[in-house]
Amino acid sequence: MMVRDRRPRAQKLGAIRIGDDVFVGENAVLLPGTEIGAGCIVGPGAVVRGTVPENTLVFGNPAQEVGRASLYLERLLSSADTLDTFGLPMAERRALSLARFGLPGESGRA
Repeated sequence: MMVRDRRPRAQKLGAIRIGDDVFVGENAVLLPGTEIGAGCIVGPGAVVRGTVPENTLVFGNPAQEVGRASLYLERLLSSADTLDTFGLPMAERRALSLARFGLPGESGRA
């Protein structure tokens, strides 16, 4: 918009390349010319430009490297707070979640 008076039809374009096994979080912005290597995790809301090396965990605006994606995934898998509830019926998911955090179940409802 800042150059519209001189070039009313100007647009900045550039290819975006994303490697295999990459997760891009919700509302992340990948600017033109960005390259993301294989196995990366881009956090939600991150604004990414330039090159992100493979196996990198990036967050923020502007996006910054905060660690290795593979280490984050290992911590996620070994965490007591990671429950295998995906695809379960809601009642079963709720019961497992309540039990994990020591909260009362259906009989304890107000």
